[in-house]
Amino acid sequence: MLTKYIEHVKGNQSLNTLPEHALGERLYAMMTLALAGRGDIPIVTTAFIRAAADYDRDLFFQRSATGMAIMMNKAQVYLWTDKMEKLADASPLPPHTVSRDVLPMPIMFWSRETRYNAKGPDGRVHSNNWLLIFHQVDHMVIAGDLSYHDDESVKIVMDSVNYGLVWPNDYNNDTEVARILKRCAFMASPFVVTDRKRMTHTARRQLERDHGITKEAANEPECNVIALRRLKFKTPPQGTGVKGVEWKHHWWVNAHYRAQWYPSLQAHRVKWIAPHIKGDLSKPLLEKVYAVVR
Repeated sequence: MLTKYIEHVKGNQSLNTLPEHALGERLYAMMTLALAGRGDIPIVTTAFIRAAADYDRDLFFQRSATGMAIMMNKAQVYLWTDKMEKLADASPLPPHTVSRDVLPMPIMFWSRETRYNAKGPDGRVHSNNWLLIFHQVDHMVIAGDLSYHDDESVKIVMDSVNYGLVWPNDYNNDTEVARILKRCAFMASPFVVTDRKRMTHTARRQLERDHGITKEAANEPECNVIALRRLKFKTPPQGTGVKGVEWKHHWWVNAHYRAQWYPSLQAHRVKWIAPHIKGDLSKPLLEKVYAVVR
């Protein structure tokens, strides 16, 4: 599976669209972390485990990388399409206390359809292809790859997000933390479903034929594909003369309070409306720009 994935991405920047692509990338990420554990690939850390200061720092993080490579074999694999990533990143994120239940699974491997490109403070363009996210006692750990376009060098980046703090103030409105929290909230929302899918029949047969893998073993690996639930739209009653609205976009509606009329009480009551998606999902996402003022 690893060999097929390397052939898939080598030279042509192919997209990860199938379960076997995400599962193959996990194997590739395990190999990268194992190399970092040997000291062959540098490790960059930000606000990671403070206890590392009491040890040989390089040795501590090399051992951490080795442990993560082993741990990744037990991680739930998630494949994010470009559309789902864009929709999650555009979602509103209200102030809240970040707790342990923010992660839907204790160990997750996130594979993305298209690698994320950004320009660093030094002006160099770098990419991120995958993320490993897992629980610790009082924080979540985030590890991922960082590859540079100008010399094709690769690094492992490790960071942490502490629990018990309030977003956004206690996290300094960090955009990277926001991206993780938004996607976790998106996965836990009622309009998202994770479809558990196995490798395609062709990929399974190739494993059986070329590598002697049994049919049962080839069927075992699964990948969670992030998708929207099928939305139900109300159709105007016949004879009312009301035509359906033809939306040109779909967009996020912020969380808000609404005075809801309850016929049984013959009175209005304040009701909390959670963030939700409105419009035609087959049309482009309408991205809103908010002004932050004092």
